[in-house]
Amino acid sequence: MAKEWTPYTLSPETLAFLEEGEGNMPYIYDDKTSQQIYRWSEARGHPTVGLGVKINQVDRPKFERWMGKTIPKADLDQINANKLAEKLELLNRKLEEEKFPGPDEDIHLNDGAFAVLFSYSWNTGTKSPWFKKLLQHYKQGDVQAASDFIRSGPVTSKGEWNKGLVNRRNLEADHLLKFTIMNRRPYIVEKPLVGALLIIVPLVALGATIHFGYRRWKNRRTDGDRA
Repeated sequence: MAKEWTPYTLSPETLAFLEEGEGNMPYIYDDKTSQQIYRWSEARGHPTVGLGVKINQVDRPKFERWMGKTIPKADLDQINANKLAEKLELLNRKLEEEKFPGPDEDIHLNDGAFAVLFSYSWNTGTKSPWFKKLLQHYKQGDVQAASDFIRSGPVTSKGEWNKGLVNRRNLEADHLLKFTIMNRRPYIVEKPLVGALLIIVPLVALGATIHFGYRRWKNRRTDGDRA
């Protein structure tokens, strides 16, 4: 029977990295200028809120009450949580379709590489050609190629160059260079008792060797003094 695929979860590090790239604005703003807007028509890019949650035309009535105002923290947290859950589900679905190993498998995506992938898919979606190409680099384990590709884009919004996206891509590319893409789960984590013994037994043996060596040296010295 095939083992059920286990989905990835969002670690505090992944959330912190996403917020570093997106910010967490407690008001409705224009994603092109990062400036707060007071009516929908002021947006040159996309009306956005919180962790870069784009407000689509159909959703505007739900956000109308917050236009030009500071959104209460509880409401902002819920807006973000809903979008995070949606994006995570889509990413996990795509990784399972592409036969990436789950987080409980011996070889799996490490936290740093996953954080970058989640951040990138937050902008591009999981069905875009951009994201598909990045997954190919991930499958090959080529950190440099993946990083270079991220840096190349996408960096436009509504067909126009977007400085915020350029900064975001550079942040993701630089972050990925600090990691390998796949981790092998350490043996000591998989087998904690055996792993502990592998450390403890040599230390005990070393301690015993030092102890008995010292006693032999001391006895010889005592015998020499008596002679």
